[in-house]
Amino acid sequence: SSVTVVSATRVTAVTPPHAAGGVTVSVVTAGPQTFTSTAELFTYYGTPTITSVLPASGSVSGGTAVEIVGTNLHKVSSVKFGSASGTVVSSNAAGTLIVVTSPAGVAGDIVAVSVTALGGTVSKPSAYTFSDQPTITAVSRQIISANGGTKLTITGSNFLGATRVTFGTRSAIG
Repeated sequence: SSVTVVSATRVTAVTPPHAAGGVTVSVVTAGPQTFTSTAELFTYYGTPTITSVLPASGSVSGGTAVEIVGTNLHKVSSVKFGSASGTVVSSNAAGTLIVVTSPAGVAGDIVAVSVTALGGTVSKPSAYTFSDQPTITAVSRQIISANGGTKLTITGSNFLGATRVTFGTRSAIG
């Protein structure tokens, strides 16, 4: 049976499939007396999906802020890059975006990104590449004069030995 009477105050039951959302819970006895909760005491969460992982590559030393976009990304308990755990930094209430700090990895490794949330676990194969190439995480200003000549600070990783910076197709000057 899918229902087990544990005591006069407790039963266990196996949930049936159901669309995502809140539901009331009812207990029917042999009487047949029924008690139905007046509030939604139970919530079904949909299976999570991953639509995109951006950026799709980051530093071998880890620390890259990665945005994972999808659906049903509610109360994420784990994000893995291959077998290494990332750190969830933030998420939105709609369950469509989480920001994760990537773990360290091996240069050239192309790994799946897996997310475990309330609705289950989803994996996007070959979603992230660990790179020892320069990675840009921020630019000190995003809007400048078309005349150029503004000094900017570029933040990221793997910049040692940098010989050139380009803006679009044009090299930095000075």
